[in-house]
Amino acid sequence: MTDAGASPAFSYVAAGLTSQTPFLAKIAPLQKHAGIRFMKQFFSALILGCGLAAAQVNAACDYPVAPGKFPDGNLASKEEMITAKKSVVQYNTDMDAYLVCIKSEFDAKVAGMSKLTPEQKAEMDKVQNQKQTAALEEVTAVTERFNEQLRTWKAKNVPEKKAS
Repeated sequence: MTDAGASPAFSYVAAGLTSQTPFLAKIAPLQKHAGIRFMKQFFSALILGCGLAAAQVNAACDYPVAPGKFPDGNLASKEEMITAKKSVVQYNTDMDAYLVCIKSEFDAKVAGMSKLTPEQKAEMDKVQNQKQTAALEEVTAVTERFNEQLRTWKAKNVPEKKAS
């Protein structure tokens, strides 16, 4: 005895299914290993999606991390001030690279969008300018914090003049 619509090779009653069984439960036994195939396809798609997402993340511009606390100019040694200066110079270099990166990313995005309305272009320009302004303000603040400590250090460590 089989339910209507079932193939003669499969008996719903023999499988423990009745006309009250949900539709998907009736279909699944008809497809041998359908669950396994689905899971393989699902995980393959998931892995591919994660790989593409990781590639997008790596393609993005990395915002540089500002140096931490600078040495106190009243107490710092010359070596500490030199190390701090190197970290500020590296930060400035990293920020310059970030600014170049977001500019080229922006240019590529605009070039790739052929049907931009003037409003969309203006909004994209606004966001780009906000990113650049924020980066420049931060690098200026970091540099000024270091320069303040450097001026303090230089005032405290005035080189003695040699008598001629």
